[in-house]
Amino acid sequence: ANSSVQINTTIWQWTPIFFILVACFFLLVTLFRFWQADIAYALGYNLDRAGEYQKAYQPLHKAVTLRGDEPVFKDELSVNAAIIAASLLTQKPASPQGGDQKTPEQAISVASTLAQEAINTSNEVISQNQNNAVFWKTRTRLFYTLSQVAPRYLPRALDSIIKASQLAPNDANISYNLGI
Repeated sequence: ANSSVQINTTIWQWTPIFFILVACFFLLVTLFRFWQADIAYALGYNLDRAGEYQKAYQPLHKAVTLRGDEPVFKDELSVNAAIIAASLLTQKPASPQGGDQKTPEQAISVASTLAQEAINTSNEVISQNQNNAVFWKTRTRLFYTLSQVAPRYLPRALDSIIKASQLAPNDANISYNLGI
């Protein structure tokens, strides 16, 4: 005898299964975005540490785009943008033979945009994490870097290091930098 069992599923049985599958898909996509952001951040961070600031900008920007809620990513991007801006402003004018070199006006425009991006990103990080000494130290580095080409940023670097010293009074590096 051939016995076959027929299973009838109703819409009420498929509905929770559908919602569970949608939730799983959403979680997998979110996890994948976090993973991509972490990879981009790690690459940018390592390039920064190797002194390859221009190469690091794109991965750091990608990391911030993928995970805009991560202050560490934004913090690293802000310093990177400030360093690139300062280096653009300290470069010598391009020689006439240099084919794709930026004109001084273009370099100033790009540097100004990067400096403003760095300051805005740092402002955002600090406004969300006012009591984090690490972010204040980074802000000090950002303004000190910019002050090398525009001395008007030096008082802001001083204000940042003072705030960092108030948050971490036992940090020897902060005290040393404040003394300098």
